[in-house]
Amino acid sequence: MAPSRARVSRLRPGERARGFGAPAGARVLESPFSRRVRSTGGGSSMRGWPLFRQGWALVAAVLIATAGSALWRTHLFTQVPAYDPRSDRLLFWTESAFHYRYAAMAARGEPIPDLDRRAEMPDGVRPFRQFTIGMELVSGGLYRALSRLGLIDVPFHVFLVRFICWFSSLSIPAVYLAARAFPAGPGASAAAACLYALTPVSYHRVIGNFGLEDFALPLLFMFAAFFLRTLGAETKRDRWIAANAAGFFAAAGLAVWHLSRFFFLAFFPAAVLLALLDPRRERLRTALWATTIWQAAASLVVPVLVEKQAVLSSGHLLFAALAGALTLGIRRGWSPVRTVAAAAALSIALLAAARAASTSVEYSHVSSLVRYKLLYLGAKPDDPTLLPFDARVLSSPPFNSPGGAYLVTVFGAMILWGAASLAVSIARAIRRRSGAIEIALLYLSFAFLLFFLLIERLSVFPVFFLAVLGAGLFRPSGGGAWARAVQAALLLTMLGQATENARGPSSLAAAAARAWFPALGESGVPNYGNNRRLVEWIRAFTGPDEVFLTWYPTGSTILLYADRPIVLHSKFESSVIRDRYKALLEALYGSEEEMASFCDRHRADYFVFQANLTLDLTKDSETYRIGLRGLPASSSAFLMHFRPEALGRFALVYQDSYYRVFRREDREAGAPFPAPLPREAVWDRVRPAGSGTYADEAALREILDAMRTESAFYDQAASAYLKGDLTNADLYLEDVLSYSPDSEAGLLLRARILWLRGRPDDALRITDEALEKWSASAELWLLKGEILLELRRPVRAGKALAGALRSNPDHPEARRLLAKLGEAIEAVSPDSLTSGSSSLPPMSRKSPSEEASAK
Repeated sequence: MAPSRARVSRLRPGERARGFGAPAGARVLESPFSRRVRSTGGGSSMRGWPLFRQGWALVAAVLIATAGSALWRTHLFTQVPAYDPRSDRLLFWTESAFHYRYAAMAARGEPIPDLDRRAEMPDGVRPFRQFTIGMELVSGGLYRALSRLGLIDVPFHVFLVRFICWFSSLSIPAVYLAARAFPAGPGASAAAACLYALTPVSYHRVIGNFGLEDFALPLLFMFAAFFLRTLGAETKRDRWIAANAAGFFAAAGLAVWHLSRFFFLAFFPAAVLLALLDPRRERLRTALWATTIWQAAASLVVPVLVEKQAVLSSGHLLFAALAGALTLGIRRGWSPVRTVAAAAALSIALLAAARAASTSVEYSHVSSLVRYKLLYLGAKPDDPTLLPFDARVLSSPPFNSPGGAYLVTVFGAMILWGAASLAVSIARAIRRRSGAIEIALLYLSFAFLLFFLLIERLSVFPVFFLAVLGAGLFRPSGGGAWARAVQAALLLTMLGQATENARGPSSLAAAAARAWFPALGESGVPNYGNNRRLVEWIRAFTGPDEVFLTWYPTGSTILLYADRPIVLHSKFESSVIRDRYKALLEALYGSEEEMASFCDRHRADYFVFQANLTLDLTKDSETYRIGLRGLPASSSAFLMHFRPEALGRFALVYQDSYYRVFRREDREAGAPFPAPLPREAVWDRVRPAGSGTYADEAALREILDAMRTESAFYDQAASAYLKGDLTNADLYLEDVLSYSPDSEAGLLLRARILWLRGRPDDALRITDEALEKWSASAELWLLKGEILLELRRPVRAGKALAGALRSNPDHPEARRLLAKLGEAIEAVSPDSLTSGSSSLPPMSRKSPSEEASAK
């Protein structure tokens, strides 16, 4: 059979041309693709613009689902152990802490510095030119405006949690809007939005984080929705509104998240499919030009986009090439295939010119990661040298391929509905009954599923497009019993998913994940409570301008909460930081002289060493990242962990059960350290042999096992304490202290147990002994103050509470007790205070359950 040819038809006078927007009477070229798409319908009608003129009940259901999801996210966020409505201390970590610092500046009305030296010593960083800080400016500015108007009266971090949770929930109406562009009807679109709202993957990354993606995703999804809706606009006014809305959201998404450019790059083939299959090409042209112009405007105005040459990015140039080719095709009557061929030629020319003109290498690590992920099918090779550093630098769990347990727990019921939607859409495409938008959505679902299977962090994208694609499944065309069965199944699925979400870790999905996908071994190095101890020590014993060199996630925490300048932060889109981090790893796993030289070049006064730098034996480790197969026995890292007394260029000044802090100073190797250090299992239990190229891996595993065992014992002790089972809590504490006799967490809990048993003098003795090793611990000073208040020793209690505030000036409980103490002192005579009289009113002691409820 001869291949199909393009058919030439003539429109009758007065008939509106379809396909290329030709005037009445013009000759119109149609491909077999566009004939099929047109006969089956390519999108829903835009009659009744604005959108909400029809189906008020369904729109209300979507808005209720959005509000419900926002409230649920807020509830989950406030259950994070680090959350305290009275204080923002240690609420955020790594990138979230970095973003929060700038947002807090905006909230206080402080100008964000054009050159921020404290964030990247010694040269400094230019936030507006190197980072996308739109999220920080919006959240901080909105808080300040609402506060000045008297509309809110809460701490900034409390407002920010609500802001994150509500703004990120706007992805739910985006599902509804996108599904309405797909011929599914308002009821099916509302069902898709509600199921998306209930799917854990749509919100699980929001909890406990202040990330750019939480702000950018609703903008990107709104872009996709309005881009598709432009194709269904029947009037020029509707088309102009939808296209410019798409362009605005595209520009906003690009301005607030550096990875948005890769979203547009992945979205571009969907636009090509629409150009091939959809006869409404003048509408597609409008959407493409609006997106291109808005993005170009943002790229020439937003400083970070100017600095990183976003106008020359591949996604932007491809959109411009397709828009230009469509314009020529419409004017000259080209076929869809010829139009796309012209777009390909124009794209090649533009990309070649951009490659010659561009000097930006900021995102080479992302493209390198994707390329090698595809090469090794998502796995990491055993030999790290097979990957370049730019691919290894993102060698961390969020960028790993997802496991089966993750898939089951965060996708939930969407696994079934997504698979069914894909199967039905593929069957329709094979039978050539699919519309152009359905085929574009099918591509987007498959493309982002592939990316998700390579990179776990991208899970938020496929669930959106699967939900939109699933809208066609929720409204079966057969009607009758089949339609009722599908709708009943959908309702039961939603109820089941809501129940699963409420059950949390005890859900059936979590149990199934544990049964079907048993853990292959823990990779994490336990760290319980040490971030607080480290920050308190830094604030108490170092100067405000002394510079800290750290592992990259830790630096932002020290910058924010200890207010000390740092050398490295976690914003790896900066090629300067990637190069600097590579140099640090080479020095850390090289000689002590190399490490000292690195510190001197960057004016670092202290280096914060942490146990994962030596004990992480996985492919997520820093040794793998720098291209090593083990821990070099002659390296600085080995000496800092196992032979600190042998160091001659660094002095150990602090340690806990995870961190060690070394001051950069020349000293006599073997000389004693100036202060007594706590005894912790991680440092003292095993000392592996240093002979050979690498440290003994079996000894490293023994240390890691001891840390995990100690951590498990402490969790059991804390759990028993909160339940009021002091006997078992004491037994587990014995095990904890057998591993680490000076454990701050263990001694603190033991003192509390003694206090609750009516032995305040013994509790006070334990607290004083612990403070000899942990003199910067705000929690120990607080407990001492509480015990002394009960013993009615106000002067000593006041000094203890002041000690807590020296380590943590924002400690809410210490401030509350000091205020209460002041009120009590005003009610008694000065003589009774100096004589130790018991005329002070008693301070009530909280039970473990009351402590948990208060927290």
